[in-house]
Amino acid sequence: VLRSVTGSAGLYLMGNALVGLLLAAAYLQATWTLALFPLMLLMLRFASRALLRQAQEKERSEHLHTAARALVAGVSLESAVSGFLAAVVEVMSAVEAVALTEGPDGMTAYRARRGRETQPAEPVHDKGLRRLFDSVASGNPLVVTAASEAPVEPFESIEARSFVAVPLVEGDAVVGALIAIDRVGTDDFGASDARLLEALGQELVLSLTSFRLIDEVVQQRERFQRIFSSSQEGIALLDGDGIVHAWNPALARIAGIEEDAILGSTWSEKFSLIDESHRYIEGARLATLSPDETLELVRVDGSSRWVSVSPGPVVAGEARGWVVLVRDVTADHDLERAKEDFMATI
Repeated sequence: VLRSVTGSAGLYLMGNALVGLLLAAAYLQATWTLALFPLMLLMLRFASRALLRQAQEKERSEHLHTAARALVAGVSLESAVSGFLAAVVEVMSAVEAVALTEGPDGMTAYRARRGRETQPAEPVHDKGLRRLFDSVASGNPLVVTAASEAPVEPFESIEARSFVAVPLVEGDAVVGALIAIDRVGTDDFGASDARLLEALGQELVLSLTSFRLIDEVVQQRERFQRIFSSSQEGIALLDGDGIVHAWNPALARIAGIEEDAILGSTWSEKFSLIDESHRYIEGARLATLSPDETLELVRVDGSSRWVSVSPGPVVAGEARGWVVLVRDVTADHDLERAKEDFMATI
């Protein structure tokens, strides 16, 4: 404690001694100059308060930057929110910060406490937190202190002397709440703290939305990958030059060539497709075929299969490509040929 205050106390002592010496010198030289000293002290007071506010705003801006950076740097939702709440604790000079989020599985609480490691997210069973969320669900912040008119009894299970809570609003819906609990120091929470916490809450809502959208994209990609991998029909993704960018396992079985061996190359370099007029199909010409056109597929080993090919265009920005569905119709073709041979024999 002494080390933290010795520097400031020494400066104040030197300043007071200097003012005292100037006061004595002014009194000895001209008594009327003493009237200038209150004005000088008043100006010094205003200057010191301005410098203090400037230092506080600078520190608060740094903490805000840290909070925003924590949201961006988090590799997962839990790590991002935990780092964000640790910064909120410093910004608000609070003992603890809590973020409540409402989801399909119920309410979840994220916590960060000064001087402790962040805790994992947990479902909310505390009645005080639920009452607090219901109180801010109308969209208005809530400031509860020892001197405030708002009663603290309904939230006594939170075990807080004071707190400020603001809603997390997405569109027209309240999706959660951000809470700062117990102010460090002699000052108490006020309306300015509620406004600051609301600004922090907006950053948190944007990040929650981003993580939710990313999660939806990941789920859709996984769902597409399952469909792509388990489909019984062959699926290939080609660009405008006929170069293969995707090749599913079913098509690898039909064409007799694995995905690793054909990715990045033109499909017609690896096997041949021949139409009913005995013409070879090459490169991007595959995209001009009629849907469900039957072709003969000649593998690298010389064996052949009969396939039904259906190309369809795919546009992603300025890039244009083709999705080609390939169905093995060898059994149907052989049966039809057997029928024709049987009728010809008769």
